[in-house]
Amino acid sequence: MFIASVATAIFPYTYAQSEICDWYLKYAPAEIDATWVRGMFTSTQVKQRSFAIPLEEVVASMGFGVRNKRFRELAPKIITPLIHQALQDAGLSTKDVGALAAITSSGFLTPSLDADIINAAGLPTNTRRLPIVGLGCAAGVSGLAHATAWAKGLDVDVLVMVAAEFQSLTYLPSDARKVNVIGAALFADGAAVVVCKRNATKGWQVVSSTTYTKPETTYLMGWDMTAEGFGLILSEDVPSSIAKMAPKPLAEFLSRHDLTQEKVDHWILHPGGPKILEELAKATGLDGPVNESLRGLAAHGNMSSCSVLVSLAQFITQPAKKDEHTMMVSFGPGFSMEMLLLKYRG
Repeated sequence: MFIASVATAIFPYTYAQSEICDWYLKYAPAEIDATWVRGMFTSTQVKQRSFAIPLEEVVASMGFGVRNKRFRELAPKIITPLIHQALQDAGLSTKDVGALAAITSSGFLTPSLDADIINAAGLPTNTRRLPIVGLGCAAGVSGLAHATAWAKGLDVDVLVMVAAEFQSLTYLPSDARKVNVIGAALFADGAAVVVCKRNATKGWQVVSSTTYTKPETTYLMGWDMTAEGFGLILSEDVPSSIAKMAPKPLAEFLSRHDLTQEKVDHWILHPGGPKILEELAKATGLDGPVNESLRGLAAHGNMSSCSVLVSLAQFITQPAKKDEHTMMVSFGPGFSMEMLLLKYRG
């Protein structure tokens, strides 16, 4: 399938990193070391972040149920205009949609998010549904891989894939753990819509994808779900684990397509954080792509699954040459490495 268009959200609440840090310290548990917190906020290299809700609501005490209900209220309202925009940009309308995939790791709903979006966006009643939940930061790449393969198997011509990540709803004001400070300093909200078309002859085509899951590493990243909400799990071993696991699967995947890193024209890497990207650069030599990813991190923060899709939205507007290759790479809970290869057809 071909990527026809990508639309991303502009949220109403944007704050400088220093302002977010001040708010964090104002409501943080008393035992928190303010000097250490300010150092952590600075070390992320994030300059600003945007949220779907104001900081006053971010720092409010909400139980898990309230957070989930708020997610269900926000997601369709934010995603629906993006769907209409992306379809219009692709020269399509809602009646053309045959399949909808919905990605999130910050809202857990039944019926799943895709059902609400079908109703809100006015998609056809026979739209095929695929919820993709819990893949975290890896889901932008893995979701695009799975959704396009699924839609192709269904013989669907037009696929809409949406991602909604409202990290602001996962923040726990009473959590004094250092990992919660890291999350408060790093994560941002994001929303994106990708429209893919099967019967196209020009543009970026999804060629292939793969996953590598490192054994016995489920402890590295995830959520500890409590009555209060989302307790962040983020091991300090993540950067070193990525450095050890990434080179071999990457080389093997590229080799299957008669490629090497040097033959790949463009890279889109998930901006997990400075330490993760630095270790990835050391292990793979991808200094240029890592620096580009760091610039995205500075501008937006880590938007989980949406980060690579925001990068993709900017990327597909740039001129491309026939047969150029682009690699998309992300890492997430599992612990897994996701890889997807695009090729430009002209």
